[in-house]
Amino acid sequence: MSKYKIAWMPGDGVGNDVMEAARIVLDRMKLDAEYVPCDIGWEFWCKEGNALPDRTVKALKETTCGLFGAITSKPQSEAKEELAPELKDKGLVYFSPIVGLRQMFNLHTNMRPCKSYPGNPLNYRGNKITNPSGEDVPIDQVVFRENTEGMYGGVEFFPLPESVYTALCANPKMKKWKDKAGLENIALSTRIMSVQGCTNICKEAFEFAKKTGRKRVTLIEKPNVLRKTGGLMTRCFRDVAKGYPDIWADEVNIDAICMWMFKNPQDYSVLVAENMFGDIVSDLCAGLVGGLGFAPSALSPGIRPELGLLGICGGLFFALTWQRGPGGCVAWARHTGWLVAIEVVSHGAGLDIVWTNGVLASTTNAAGLPAYLGAATFALAAFVLYGPRRRTLA
Repeated sequence: MSKYKIAWMPGDGVGNDVMEAARIVLDRMKLDAEYVPCDIGWEFWCKEGNALPDRTVKALKETTCGLFGAITSKPQSEAKEELAPELKDKGLVYFSPIVGLRQMFNLHTNMRPCKSYPGNPLNYRGNKITNPSGEDVPIDQVVFRENTEGMYGGVEFFPLPESVYTALCANPKMKKWKDKAGLENIALSTRIMSVQGCTNICKEAFEFAKKTGRKRVTLIEKPNVLRKTGGLMTRCFRDVAKGYPDIWADEVNIDAICMWMFKNPQDYSVLVAENMFGDIVSDLCAGLVGGLGFAPSALSPGIRPELGLLGICGGLFFALTWQRGPGGCVAWARHTGWLVAIEVVSHGAGLDIVWTNGVLASTTNAAGLPAYLGAATFALAAFVLYGPRRRTLA
């Protein structure tokens, strides 16, 4: 019987390519695992009216962890048009399976390290005034994003029901909207946040900083405009910060951080934010180190210090993981044309990361391969050229 049971979810499009590469890595590492194929994605929405079938949810509850490739999501109108003819009149509503997985399994913590790797020609170098040497600006940031609340909670309305409008009129600012536009012309998306959710993600960020010896945690919010939700997050952040007197806790507005990241990104270490702001700033950080192809990402029910990092990935496309029991594993493989990063995290005795990280000056010169290849080819080339190396968690 295999030590690990992994739900295998390629999803749509490039997800299949990414997962093929991940499987090469896992097989070369001789990971003792059984892979359970699971259906997820646009194909199953079109054929069955459900992008996250119940059989997949059942399989996920019975596996050690899950590995996810990529997903296609489209606006509601397009989603309904692409349904099979026999499903079009059943009142089905498309809901992102990624958001569904986050909420169903309480994957509240999204962690994305963004680090500049030597030899990457896409590293941020600033400008001639702030960085006259033209050398890479050393960047080593980790973004903590709350992943189940906030603007991505999925509580939305269009058109706006009369009952919802009436309830919202408890706030006097709402009353003008009915006369201004008519309820049939109003769309509403909510930003729902809780003390528990805000406190939890802030604690995750500070605990990670403490464990890894980082000295700064920065909250990204907009409390001067979003006074209720932004104010709640800010209060929770300050309350949590009191328990970590050795770590510098500061606050920056979401618009301001987009400027400061391009002026002095090396000054920031751990960043924490609610769902949408975390989404924005994590892509911004990724751009400083070459793009999403160089930015790892993981979803989990928490980054538990005794287990080290619950997920690390390198490459081009997002993968999702969570842990059910005392052991778990996850792997990603993605490629950009310059850097190949394939990492496997094994949670067990030693907490080692087994990885290969090949920096190719030119894909045609170093590997003898065309410049644009699938992730699977790059995964194999990285092993052949560089072999695996080991390091322990920080």
